[in-house]
Amino acid sequence: MSPSPGKGGGSSAALSKSNLQRLEEYFFDEMSKSRTPGASIALIKGADTVYAKGFGSRDVENGKPATPNTIFGIGSVTKSFTALSILMLQEEGRLDVSDPVEKYVPGFRLSDRNNQVRIHHLLSHSSGMPALGVAELLILRGLGKDSSGIPMGSIDDMLTHINQAAGERMAPPGKRYFYWNEGYTLLGRIIEIASGESYPDYVTNHILRPLGMSRASFSRNVLLTDTDAMTPYTQNKEGKYVATQFPSHPLVDAPGGLLVSMNELANYIKMYINDGNFGDFAVPASLLKELCKGRVSTGRAGGMGEMWYCYGWARSTDFLGNELIWHTGGIDVSVAFAGFLPEKKVGVVLAANGGSFPTFQVGAYALALLAGEEPNKLSMVSKENALERLVGEYENYKGLSRVTVSRAGYYLNLTMKGEGSEQTLPVFEDQGKYYLVAGPDKMEIEFLDRGGGKMDLVIERNVFHKTGKLSKR
Repeated sequence: MSPSPGKGGGSSAALSKSNLQRLEEYFFDEMSKSRTPGASIALIKGADTVYAKGFGSRDVENGKPATPNTIFGIGSVTKSFTALSILMLQEEGRLDVSDPVEKYVPGFRLSDRNNQVRIHHLLSHSSGMPALGVAELLILRGLGKDSSGIPMGSIDDMLTHINQAAGERMAPPGKRYFYWNEGYTLLGRIIEIASGESYPDYVTNHILRPLGMSRASFSRNVLLTDTDAMTPYTQNKEGKYVATQFPSHPLVDAPGGLLVSMNELANYIKMYINDGNFGDFAVPASLLKELCKGRVSTGRAGGMGEMWYCYGWARSTDFLGNELIWHTGGIDVSVAFAGFLPEKKVGVVLAANGGSFPTFQVGAYALALLAGEEPNKLSMVSKENALERLVGEYENYKGLSRVTVSRAGYYLNLTMKGEGSEQTLPVFEDQGKYYLVAGPDKMEIEFLDRGGGKMDLVIERNVFHKTGKLSKR
């Protein structure tokens, strides 16, 4: 069941009433913890959007709610559109992923006889080059925060920047994973040369419009002209969100420039889980398998088996017994997640107009429920639940001394308060034991769950009793 256009609510035939309530409460709580203004989510099963809803405000100042049709920036989720474009052009015989980059970008100078960088290496982040900060620089510049002074206005400027960094290469092409936004900007240029169209025009004409994504755009003007679009927000030093402009730039389009609603982005996921078919759009299922094939190990797992980078997607091999294809995106003023379980033909897309919303965690939680799995079995969720039980204010006998335990992502900080002094130290967990770090030393501390919401904290000779909860990232 798809929601009515422009509505903020939705219902789900794929989730029980209790699981739908769990999802909405979890989503709402994570928005509150991360101080996120507005967000939207859509759940996909087979060929249908089975649930879509907006939470919070797309425009806080004017009291406009977020809806499933609110346009958000999806950041690096855009990379899969870029990768799909490359393989579509290969299918037409206009390029080959084994082609060297300089065949299409003559100013590229990183290849040599022994280390030839090919399109395949850009797609899989395996060029051997580490991040060179171009996208980050341009995003900060678009927000008025960059003070680097590095000239960066055109593809030629970026090529100069890349070529000067040849000595930064950490491995031969194909041997090591380094997430490289610059490589996807180069892929955008290759698409232009091979197709004869600008990158935004190619993606729009050959992917977005055939998929019924009629409002999706690479122009930030859509945020000003569309009647249901996010207001970009950044956080000041006090943690308050401040409205700003969207930091777009042509050099960021291919790695992360797409603006789209979750209702429309859901069409894109339907295409993947229906073997390349949706509406007027069709690509061979074999092409999608190439896109989603693991190419280089990222060296990370996150409690979900092995993790590989594919072409514009990441692949985790054990998502509660399933393979997960996914990507996140973040551009300071908005964040996003898109993911699907190919075997179960379910998917989730979500986005928010702030930089702190934990998109992967919330997306994984929603996917688990949609697939009929228990989300609390996910390591990231169970760890968060464990940490939340420890967060709060503690005091010893008669309240003579007090400590505060707070969260910093998936870690803890412990603040000790004395007469006229205050000291905050990090706490880390190792195989169920917790350690307080003070300079070069570490000291084991104990959290003792007494049941009934009672928690004690033992630090050396002191015992502190939990008096209240402080939930803070």
